[in-house]
Amino acid sequence: YRRLAFFLRLRRHRPEPHPRTPESIFQNHERFRRLLSALQKLTVNERTAIVLRDLEELEVQEIADLMGCRASTVRSHLCRGRLKLRSLLSHKDGGLL
Repeated sequence: YRRLAFFLRLRRHRPEPHPRTPESIFQNHERFRRLLSALQKLTVNERTAIVLRDLEELEVQEIADLMGCRASTVRSHLCRGRLKLRSLLSHKDGGLL
């Protein structure tokens, strides 16, 4: 699986190819709201690992040190969390993917 970095890199602003309309602003707000809602449904460890890896761009070992666990455990949290996000954000449920 590729990281959901496309959706999770919220701090980086990418210019839109067309002028912002009220409709596009609303759609972006809805995507952001759905993403936050999906992140809240993850366990604390899954959410922490995903935010630190995909938003803060920390290395797995750095995250393991911060969380007080092994790197393999962090990778497990990332994998499970991303699978849950993919499911929560799938098209069939009106999500982002």
